Amino acid sequence: MALDVHDDPVAQHRAFGMASDPAALAALERRFRANLDAFEILVAPSTRFADLACLPLERRLVAPNGTDTHHVLPGPWPEGPTVGMVSGAAPGRGIERLVEAAALARERVPDLRLALWLVASGPVAERYLEELRRDLVARPWVTLEPAPYADLGVILARATILCVPHPPGEYMDAALPVKLFDSMAAGRPLVVTPRAETVEVVRAADCGLVADGDETADLAAAIVRLADDPALAKRLGANGRAAAETRYDWRRIGSDVADAVLARVGAR
Repeated sequence: MALDVHDDPVAQHRAFGMASDPAALAALERRFRANLDAFEILVAPSTRFADLACLPLERRLVAPNGTDTHHVLPGPWPEGPTVGMVSGAAPGRGIERLVEAAALARERVPDLRLALWLVASGPVAERYLEELRRDLVARPWVTLEPAPYADLGVILARATILCVPHPPGEYMDAALPVKLFDSMAAGRPLVVTPRAETVEVVRAADCGLVADGDETADLAAAIVRLADDPALAKRLGANGRAAAETRYDWRRIGSDVADAVLARVGAR
């Protein structure tokens, strides 16, 4: 009946700069379209994403990604400033830019730390992690760990600022990553790059700062502002938690999607 279309795998490969030969990409596109054809209703996280993935207008239903606010709970605030990022382990996600931004921010906030919680999804990601670990040896203020979902709330509570530093691009402008909403549920302020859909969520919820641009200095300036103003950070974090509970909990989203699907079936 309905298929939740979180990603367009071919567009994602291109956005992340993942190497694939044309024949493999063509086969991936055929499988993706075959899956779409098997369902009557296609649920997309944003209108921009539905347009990017060329989902037929008459079959699309837009519903944002979300979080489980019963599972991801705010924890006690740590004493020292820590920027955190949870992500799949791969280039093209802004990880390297965040490391450099944190290094720049440490010139103003010397005790700032960076926690990277990265998940490898295969051999290519494992190799990426190995290279990243080697690059970070000279930066002991950066930690690199996995983020098992069972412990996600406890893990995110170790940060005072959570970051979604996606680089520019059509795909990233259309995306609404689950980590955005998990970070909101954790009750921590966000620092995000100026990606269209992410910006709309952050500004509507008043739950973080949008970097002025995509340069390292832009990201560092937003981090420093929150590190220097704990009261602002806690207010924005509380706003994010409230929005996660009232608008972006999976139970609320699932109920809304079910109602919309049933309404279409009833109308037919």
